[in-house]
Amino acid sequence: MKKQTIPKGSSLSRVIAQRTGGWLQARVDDYLENDIERRYDPGWFHPSALGNPCDALLAFQYMGSMGKSTTKARTQRIFDNGTSRDEDWKRYLHKSGTSLMKHWGGSPEERKLASAERYIEIKSAHIRGEFDDLVFNPVTKETAVAEIKTMNTEEWQKLRAPKNDHIIQVHPYMFAKGVLQTIFIYENKDNQDIKTYVKKFDGALWHSIELRLANIVQLVESKQLPWRTPMLNDSQCAFYAKNSGFPGCGAFQFKEGINVSSKSD
Repeated sequence: MKKQTIPKGSSLSRVIAQRTGGWLQARVDDYLENDIERRYDPGWFHPSALGNPCDALLAFQYMGSMGKSTTKARTQRIFDNGTSRDEDWKRYLHKSGTSLMKHWGGSPEERKLASAERYIEIKSAHIRGEFDDLVFNPVTKETAVAEIKTMNTEEWQKLRAPKNDHIIQVHPYMFAKGVLQTIFIYENKDNQDIKTYVKKFDGALWHSIELRLANIVQLVESKQLPWRTPMLNDSQCAFYAKNSGFPGCGAFQFKEGINVSSKSD
């Protein structure tokens, strides 16, 4: 086994020196907080990113650019908790007989099949991704996309309707599946209380999404960077100037040979 060197002065070395059980959390936190190199999907947009108001960020992702970001250990554990609940809900829907999907997860092979079953691709808009579930109401005979979200108590109590970025996210799913409504399931991760909302397909909103992405593609293909929209959470952007390893939008340059037309994928 390769010997690992613990940097002097690091939080891990200090905790270990104290010879307390805190070394275990520190070790895991160091692992979770490593800088992450994010490689995006060249030639495609993903539904979960469409609610972001920054066209420049979507352009970088569309070009498959590499960006770096750091996620705090606690935040990463929160993300992982949401991922686990997502799989739990797929199991609930499957076992209750409301899901139209044949697979929900469980074994690695089943998760692979479930992922393939939920995959959508809209070539005209350069969108591809994966929805949570498709459900069927046995009484009304209606179908709906099911979108599962988790949040803390404070955010959940303030919720009065589906969040706007979530509404934008589900429109490609509805368009691709020919389903005209989404049921949002918002779960309070602190106590598992639930709020559900129904959102109908909005043709005008979908058209605006198509126009926005077409404009980004046109600018990228003409080697121009779309407008950057500053945000309060800029520090979370993998392409932000102050994040390690990336010079930011101001130093943007196109390189010859970048392939952003992966239409045959």
